Amino acid sequence: MNASLRLLRSGTPGFLLACAMAMSSSVWAAPHIVCVNNVTDLYTELANAGLGGANNDADTHINLAVGVYPISDGVFFYDSAMTFTLDVTGGYNSDCSQQITRNPIYTVLSGAGSNLILESSSAGDVSLRFLTFKGGNGGALIMNPGGGHTGQIIIDYDIFTANTGGNVVNIGGSSLVQLDGNLFYGNTGTQATFISSGTMQFYAINNTFTQNAIADSPYGASTLWVEGVSGSSAAVSNNIFFNNTFTNTHGSTDYDIILYGSAGSTVQVEKNIVDLVGVTNATLVTETDLPQNTDPQFASSTDFRLMRTSPGIAAGTLTPPGGLPSIDIQGNPRTFNGSVDLGAYERGDDIFKDGFGF
Repeated sequence: MNASLRLLRSGTPGFLLACAMAMSSSVWAAPHIVCVNNVTDLYTELANAGLGGANNDADTHINLAVGVYPISDGVFFYDSAMTFTLDVTGGYNSDCSQQITRNPIYTVLSGAGSNLILESSSAGDVSLRFLTFKGGNGGALIMNPGGGHTGQIIIDYDIFTANTGGNVVNIGGSSLVQLDGNLFYGNTGTQATFISSGTMQFYAINNTFTQNAIADSPYGASTLWVEGVSGSSAAVSNNIFFNNTFTNTHGSTDYDIILYGSAGSTVQVEKNIVDLVGVTNATLVTETDLPQNTDPQFASSTDFRLMRTSPGIAAGTLTPPGGLPSIDIQGNPRTFNGSVDLGAYERGDDIFKDGFGF
């Protein structure tokens, strides 16, 4: 019997651990957890995680310190043919020893009005959390352009504002797109604020879309545009669509939500404040939204939390397809007294005072 095998069978803990590490070293590497507190390092760590980069052998978690990260050397870019994950999370202190806030207003990626902010193309999963994307020109995000990737896209608890031109967020083919607890306001887009094309599964839960100005196309325009879903795999729940405007120059119909499915597919739209929903090549299985033209009663024109008299208070479903987020956009518990509000903000107890700036 081989000596190493005899020792392994003897159950010696230290040797067992050493053998396990040696056998796995060629197929597994520990995740790369990196701290970023300046623009130069953000460019560097995205490159390190991507194709040919020093960290393209495992998952990468980029922890971003609070601050503003303006575009300085072209678009922030990530590209990988590997199935490793990339997670970019804001809200840390300068050495990333602690996440000091989950409020996205404190960690800002800025296009400075001159460029797209972030482009990503990956066979692996990509998640973006607790970030503000502001001032993108040509949109804020392009992810998996052209499709063909199977990675998941998770966009949670982010703010998109003052982005112009193109679609604010444009996602190509992905196995899953999850859009939870985000705020889209004050963007100017062409066709849609958010578009996902060729996606197998799509869930939009507890987002707020307001004050966006959208130009239409010969095919119509939408605040939320999703196409290519198959089966029972698209659901839009607990969202607020309010006070968005469309410039109609083609005589086409504009909608808050447009869902394009494949033959025989079903989509679900429930418990939203929304006016017009358009569905093509799919069956709308649920439509239990609040009445059209419902005013959500925001705290102010710049504060998109709900007043205590809002019809969106406790009006959501606790069991949306795709799952209910555990927190709201400010990191507060997503439910209160066994109920959930509509939109990105959970009012909760009176810790949220009316008129208190966000």
